[in-house]
Amino acid sequence: MLEADLRAVGFTGPIGIDAFVYKTGNGERRVKPVVEINPRYTMGRLTLELMKHAAPGSSGVFRLVNGAQLRMQGIENFLSYARSLRERFPLRLEGEPVARIREGAICLNDPAESQVVLATFQVGRKVAELL
Repeated sequence: MLEADLRAVGFTGPIGIDAFVYKTGNGERRVKPVVEINPRYTMGRLTLELMKHAAPGSSGVFRLVNGAQLRMQGIENFLSYARSLRERFPLRLEGEPVARIREGAICLNDPAESQVVLATFQVGRKVAELL
């Protein structure tokens, strides 16, 4: 149904439709199939694409970190957070002919310019290491 309207306005590009799975007050599981429609890839799709850069057998976590999360950790700004990530989780690449991330964390947007959120991707051998 949405396709015709998008074509009519000349939209080309990715579109993401967010949905929620939740429990009601009495424990029933429900699905809200359309919560939001965005002219971008979904965060899940983005994570799948990021995992193509992780070494086989590694796990990856995509995060959006905001200012409130920084303050809870006692970190003053995104640049300081990025420095901390590099120190705690240095990149370790592996593989031939194209090296992939075996372990480490990277920022996906510029921490010096970020004002609202910093996108990060962290790779490790086990998901538990990353959470």
